[in-house]
Amino acid sequence: MLKVLEWILQIKYQDLDLMRHKLAYIITMYLHTEKAEADRFSARPGYSEHQTGLVFDLIDSDGQLLGSEGTSERSKKAAQWLANNAHKYGFIVRYKPEFVEKTGYMEESWHIRYVGQDVAKILYEKNIPLEEYLNAPGGDYAE
Repeated sequence: MLKVLEWILQIKYQDLDLMRHKLAYIITMYLHTEKAEADRFSARPGYSEHQTGLVFDLIDSDGQLLGSEGTSERSKKAAQWLANNAHKYGFIVRYKPEFVEKTGYMEESWHIRYVGQDVAKILYEKNIPLEEYLNAPGGDYAE
């Protein structure tokens, strides 16, 4: 079976307190920042790719989002491995730093989406976001 470096893929439900904390954070962002800026950090209700069932977030063995700011070197190396190898298994790292303007979301090294091996290979080799491949608009909400 595939052994992804030495980190452990953990899929678990977040506890209620953590969910409340995240919700409070998102509400605070909307109240105290420009809406467009807040949208880069969190999808609005009904717009999250997680709702498709094709996307999930990876956490490292310390319980932190894989490769996120403030994580260990081990976590960052694992995120780099993921960026270089996910396509071999039909996944893409959805929000790369070079795609911010096209996707509308900040970099998320932990956010992966299943697109199938053929499409994943094309996206990886051309280094283009899913929006460009699908010729679909990204980075904005219809108001």
